Amino acid sequence: MTTLSDIAPRKLDLGRVMSQTAAVIGRQPLLILGLGVVLGGLPSIVSGLTIRPQMANPAAFMGSGLYWLQTLVLLLINSYLQACLYHVIFAALGNRKAGVGEVLTTGAKFFLPLFAVNLLYYLACIVGMVLLLVPGIMIGVAWCVAGPALIAERSGITAVFGRSAELTRHNRWRIFGLAVIFVIAIFIIEGVLGAIGLARGFNFNALAAYTPAIVIGSGIVTGLVTAFSTTVVAVLYAELRELKQGLGGESLAEVFD
Repeated sequence: MTTLSDIAPRKLDLGRVMSQTAAVIGRQPLLILGLGVVLGGLPSIVSGLTIRPQMANPAAFMGSGLYWLQTLVLLLINSYLQACLYHVIFAALGNRKAGVGEVLTTGAKFFLPLFAVNLLYYLACIVGMVLLLVPGIMIGVAWCVAGPALIAERSGITAVFGRSAELTRHNRWRIFGLAVIFVIAIFIIEGVLGAIGLARGFNFNALAAYTPAIVIGSGIVTGLVTAFSTTVVAVLYAELRELKQGLGGESLAEVFD
């Protein structure tokens, strides 16, 4: 029998997503932002300072094996960071605080499968962008909660993409709008910091021309943005799951029991 929800599916409340994101970060700010700076910011800083001499010829460096190896290593570390943060966020959504030890253990347990999901996600988005811009964007939106779905539901690496597509259906334009707002906010923040020489801002010249202060500032911003964006994605997953299935945050906290 056709139900009212089939005719007019409930829509995602973006205001609630942002308020929940702020509440989650406010519950354990030092842990969430600290993980972002340590596991997201420091590797970015080390990478930036290390490759500065190589960037006198950016085209040659970006075509080298060292560049792609470094990119994969950063993605691997970022996957570990995300796995750790998902634990903290899901615990906060279930009204409990996560301990550092259990968070790091979860990261170690799930970062390799999450790395595979992230790699497939980025490759699919890149291929979609190369073929035509719109398919790449739509793929990115449809599969945006594949990561948290992997951690929360313990399903297979390929199955989480179908799960994400199911959860985001009927709300993809809203999610796209949220992403646009987020990107604009990042541009504004980096522009302000770039104007005072503490981040790259809108200067996309070779890293060889950057001062250590700019590399360090940009790395810290990268870490904080990663922590915030990961929180938004995890909260988005939780909101979509509740919207589709009526499952609250308590069920997410039980994932790690």
